[in-house]
Amino acid sequence: MSLYKDASLVMIPSAVKDGKLYSMRPTDGDGDFTFSRGSNLAATRVDVNGLIEKGRENLFTYSNTFSNSSWVKADTSVTGGQAGYDGSNDAWLLEITGGTGFQTIRKQPISFSGVNTFSFYAKAGTLSWVRVNTGVAQTYFDIGNGVVDSFDSSIGASIEAAGNGYYRCIVPVEGSSSVFFIYPASGSGNVSQSSGNLYIQDAQWEKSLVATDYIETGASTAQAGILEDLPRLDYSGGASCPALLLEPQRSNLIVNSEYFGSYTKSGSITLTHNYGTSPDGLQNSTRMQVPDSSNYYILSNSVSATAGTYIISAYIKGTSGQKVQLYSDGSAGGGGFTECTLTGDWKRFERVVTATATGTINPHILFGYGVSPNAQDIEVWGWQCEAGSYPTSYIPTMGSAVTRSKDLATSPSTTFDSLSTFTWFFEISRLGFSDDSTSAALTLRNSSGAEQIRCHFDSPSPQVRFRDAINGYTTIGNSISSLADTYIKLCIVSDGVTIKAFSNGSQSGGDYTIVTQHDVDKTYMDGKGFDCKQMLFFPTALTDAEAIALTTI
Repeated sequence: MSLYKDASLVMIPSAVKDGKLYSMRPTDGDGDFTFSRGSNLAATRVDVNGLIEKGRENLFTYSNTFSNSSWVKADTSVTGGQAGYDGSNDAWLLEITGGTGFQTIRKQPISFSGVNTFSFYAKAGTLSWVRVNTGVAQTYFDIGNGVVDSFDSSIGASIEAAGNGYYRCIVPVEGSSSVFFIYPASGSGNVSQSSGNLYIQDAQWEKSLVATDYIETGASTAQAGILEDLPRLDYSGGASCPALLLEPQRSNLIVNSEYFGSYTKSGSITLTHNYGTSPDGLQNSTRMQVPDSSNYYILSNSVSATAGTYIISAYIKGTSGQKVQLYSDGSAGGGGFTECTLTGDWKRFERVVTATATGTINPHILFGYGVSPNAQDIEVWGWQCEAGSYPTSYIPTMGSAVTRSKDLATSPSTTFDSLSTFTWFFEISRLGFSDDSTSAALTLRNSSGAEQIRCHFDSPSPQVRFRDAINGYTTIGNSISSLADTYIKLCIVSDGVTIKAFSNGSQSGGDYTIVTQHDVDKTYMDGKGFDCKQMLFFPTALTDAEAIALTTI
C-alpha cells in the first residue's frame, strides 16, 4: 500500500536480538524498540517449522576446557589438541596416571535437583568403556561398540554415534546431587585398571529430559534458543509470517511438565520416557499405556490455589477418535473433567478450572471413567497449570514451578518528536481478555510518561480510550469486533482538534473533540496477551478514506 512510504515508523516483526526489536523504518536504529521480559529462560515460541522452541543453557563452565581446575583430576591427566568428532582438534586424551579404582575426572562444585541431563562425547583409546556417576545414577557405556551396558536411572540412558569413532554419552536423571564423575573403565562394572586412556570432548549439563545441541562455555554458562529478553517472533497456527508475541506474567505450577515418572499413578499404567518426538521436535514425549478399558489415572503435584480461574493444559497424541479426560479435583473447588478426543497428531487440550476458595487443585489425566472409545495407548508432553482466564504459551518445568515474566516493548522517543497531529495503526490478535484491568495492552504516551491513547482487552470487546488532559479518559472506539486468535486492524487519527478510531474498515465510535491534549512521545506494548503483526506511525492525520483503506481486512 502506498501509505506505507509515508509512515515515520514501520514495525513488522522480522529481525530481533536479545533486548531489541528492529524497525523496518527508520533503518538507522532510531525506530528500534527496546524489549524486556525477565531474567530466566522460561519463555517459548512456535518457530518457522511449527515446533516449540525453548531457551537452553549449558550449566557447565569450561565445558570443553578439561585442563581447567574446576575439572578435578584424580590419578588422571588430560592432553588437548586431539582430533574430535566434529573435524576439529578440540578433543582431549584422558589418561590414567596411577592408582586403582578411583581414576576420574569430575566437575566441582555443582549442585542440581529436579530433572537434568548430562552428556559428553567419548571415543575409545586403549580403554573402550566409561562409567558416569551423577550421585543419582551410575551408567556404564561401551564406547567401542556404542552400547549402553547398564544404568540405574529411572529415566534411562542413551548413546549416539557422532562421527570419527566418537559417541555421545547421555544420562538424564531426576533427583538431587552434587556429583558428576567420568571414570575410564575396562569393562562393565570394572574400574580397577591401573593404566589406559580414552578421548573426551564437549560436556553439557542442562535442565532438560534429553540432550540438546551442544553449547560451548567458558568462565560462565552459555545460553541458546529463546533468551530472557529475546522478542518472540511466533509462527503459531502455521503462519507463513511471524507475529510478535506479548504475554502477561504466568507460572506453570506443575513442577515436572515433561517427566511423568514422579507422579502418582492408579492401576497398571506403563510409562516409557523419551519415547517419541514431541511438539518441540525432540524425542522426549512420554508413552502411557493401560492394559484394558478400566479406570486409570495419573495425578500431577497438587497446585496451591486461591479463588479464581486456572487453566490446565497438556499436549496429547493418540489414536484418532479415542478419548481421555483432563480432570481436576481438590479443596479449592472447581472439580470436573474435560473430554479430549484424540487425533493421530499432537493437540493441546485445555480445561478451565474455577477455584472458589483457597486450597489445592489436583490435575489428572484419566483413562476410562465412562468415555468411549477409551484410549489405552497415548503420548503426552507439556503439562501445564496456570492462573489466568486463557492459556498462554508453554512454560517448561524440570522439578519446580517456573514463572515467565511479562513481555514489554518500548519505542524510542525520537520516533515521534512530540506530535499532536498523528496517525497510529496496528494489527493485533488478542489471546484472551486481560486478567489485569489496571493498564492497557498498547499505549501512546507523552514525554512525562502519561498515557494518551490506550487499547484495552479487559472488557467484552476491545476498547480504545483517549486521555484528555482536562476531562480524563474517554472511550473513542468501542464494540470492536474481536475474536480470540483473530487479527483486527486498528487506527487512531488525531488532527490536533478531533480524535477518532477506526477498525476493520469502518469508524468505531464517534468523533471526539480534544479540549487539551499532551503531545505523544512513545509507544508501549505491554504483555496483556496478544500478537502484533505490524505497527505504523504517521506524523500526519490520515483522511477517513485513508484510515478505512488501511484497516480493511
